[in-house]
Formats: sequence, C-alpha cells, structure tokens
Amino acid sequence: MTQNSKSHSDEYKALRDEILFLLRSRIQFQMLLVVAPAALLGTALSLPEPDPLLYLAPALIALPVVVRHSSLTKLMTRNDTYLMVFHDVAGNGSTWETRLAELEGKGRQSWSSLLAQGFLSFPMVLAGIYLLVCLFLYRDYWPGSGPLQSMAPLIVLFFYLLCGVHAVNAVRSFGGLLRDWKQVAEKEQRDPSGEGASLMAASIGEGGMCEGANSISESGSQ
Repeated sequence: MTQNSKSHSDEYKALRDEILFLLRSRIQFQMLLVVAPAALLGTALSLPEPDPLLYLAPALIALPVVVRHSSLTKLMTRNDTYLMVFHDVAGNGSTWETRLAELEGKGRQSWSSLLAQGFLSFPMVLAGIYLLVCLFLYRDYWPGSGPLQSMAPLIVLFFYLLCGVHAVNAVRSFGGLLRDWKQVAEKEQRDPSGEGASLMAASIGEGGMCEGANSISESGSQ
C-alpha cells in the first residue's frame, strides 16, 4: 500500500468513526427527548397546585434537544458530503456515501419534501406531541391573569416553529455542502500548493476536519 493510499484509508476510517459517533449521539438525544420532558410533565401533574407555567416547561425543555439533534444531523451531513467528494468520487474509498445519497434522493428534494423531512422527523413529532399536551393542560390559564401567562404559549409555539426551520435547514444543507466541497476540490486541483486546504478549513467552520484537509493537501502536492 502506497503512502497516499494509506493516508486516504486512515482519513476515511477516521471520518466514518466520527459519523458513527455522531449517530450514537443523536440516539442519546432522542432518548433524552423521550425521558426528560415526560419526567417533568409527570412532576407537574403530581403537584396539587403547580405553577401554571410549569405545564409549559416540558415543551420548552424539549426544544433545545431538538435543536441539538438537528445540529448533529448537519455535522453528519458535512462528513458524508466530504467523503462523497474526496473519497467516493476520487476513487479513494468505498462508494457507500454516494450510493446511499442516491438511494435517498438527497440533493433533488423539493421544498415540500424538505419541510416534511424537517417537521415530520422523530424529534419534531415528539416535541409537537409534548407541545399539544402542554397547551391542553394550560388551556384554563390562557389568557391568564398576567401578560406572562397570556404570552407564554405563543412564545413556546414560536420557538417550536424556529426549531422546525432549523430541522429543515439541517436536511437542506446536503446540497450546499456537497457543492462547497466540490469547489474546494476544484480549488485544490488548480492550486496544489495548499491554499485549497485553507479554503476547506474555512468552509467547515469547525475544527473537526483539519487533519483530513492537511492530508489531502499533502497528497495533492506529491
């Protein structure tokens, strides 16, 4: 095995391991989304005279978990598209990512499909169920005696819609990331001196792939 092929093989394995780590993290957040709001809702129902706002707390707690789940999805997409461009297309690794994307029709999705995948994903559906239950329990206090009690359900609903937009954006990011990685690859072919690697690092915006960028820059200069 040549040095270049070994470097690509190591990078491919490292990125696949990171994808699996992100996948396990998503599963953990899904479990948290099931357990934490349910426990808080059970606590609110067990109290004889709870604060009315406590009924909305489970839905409000669920939303940050949904956002984090969507962020992990976007990080996985970043790695998936990187592997598609620098390993699948370049012939340096398995074509698993490209074939999977083709099977799922990624990159060719209409807005209706993107909205469905975002708002009908498991975390968004579960958060929506919590939201409906919480609003039902809060019905006798809306409108409440004060502005906070009156506005609280609208605030929670607004944040739920924002989480849905974030989830849709995570699904939609596939096409943009794939296009950006292809631009990085073209930049490296025109400029093998290393500026392409700098562009790659800038396009990521996070430090998780710097080692992979360096190895590709080195292989291009050899």
